[in-house]
Amino acid sequence: MKLTAKNVMFILMSALLVLTVMMVFITLGRVSDFLQPGGDTNVNVPQGNDNNNSIPDDVSIPSNSTQYIPGHEHEYTIEGKVISPKCDTLGYTEYYCECGDMDFQDFRNPLGHKYGEYSVIAATCTTDGWTERTCSRCNIVEKTNPVTASHSFDEWAAINSPNGEFTQEERICYGCGITELRSSDPANTWVLRVTELEAVGAYAHYQIVVDLADNENDPVHDVYSALIDPLWFDCVDGELWIYFSTEELFYTPFSVSPGNPVVTFFEDGNISYAVPEIPDDPDTGGEDIGGEDIGGEDVGGENGSGEDVGGEDGGEEMPSDPDTETE
Repeated sequence: MKLTAKNVMFILMSALLVLTVMMVFITLGRVSDFLQPGGDTNVNVPQGNDNNNSIPDDVSIPSNSTQYIPGHEHEYTIEGKVISPKCDTLGYTEYYCECGDMDFQDFRNPLGHKYGEYSVIAATCTTDGWTERTCSRCNIVEKTNPVTASHSFDEWAAINSPNGEFTQEERICYGCGITELRSSDPANTWVLRVTELEAVGAYAHYQIVVDLADNENDPVHDVYSALIDPLWFDCVDGELWIYFSTEELFYTPFSVSPGNPVVTFFEDGNISYAVPEIPDDPDTGGEDIGGEDIGGEDVGGENGSGEDVGGEDGGEEMPSDPDTETE
């Protein structure tokens, strides 16, 4: 088919018309996006008028976000809330535009803490100490110069048991009165820490810690005694040994395993593994209290093997070496 000049002109005009229609649609689409409100967001990062005051780098500055309004330029001329600076936070003023948008200006530097005089909290045997001072503005307390709690022991001194047969060393904390006992044998591997606590009724109350050199979990025993004579404490093969006496028994040894955290001695020499029950009337005495008896009328206690170590005649003569009693 032979194209004539008329046909060629028709084709060119049709193509030009199509291109024109496409350009019109593209232009209308762009104008529609521009005219649609809320189509873009502008985050207003306030620079603020800080009156030539420098703002520390580590202080956060308030910020706000607003919608973009075509043809509107914010003018923050309406003053709002004034935020005063604090010890560690800056101050600023809120300003509003007539459209309701808010900005933050007039930044003021933090005041810093205003501390008073130092005071010393002295360390004790069981509580830590430090030096402190308090801010008069915000009451925050600054603590410095920590001191770890520790006992103030005197020197080790040799002592004998009441019967004069077993030699130990002891030292006493002149801060709290706690007593530490150890064998006078240079190869000793234990220390007994004896703390006499407040009496429970007619019972003296001791807390005994068996500190073993090769053991991380030190056994702790609460010992209650209604006996007139004081108890004598020793350590044999890692176990607590308590020597006691009554009118019939003279310093009878009693072995306490780590599994028995509580031991109670009654006036008659009987023993219980329970905390004593204190009657309402202390004059009623300690009859049938404290739990199940394990000693009986004729037994002052048992050694580590369960053998009878007491008796009506006062028990066997105490050996010169406590280590022989562990068999």
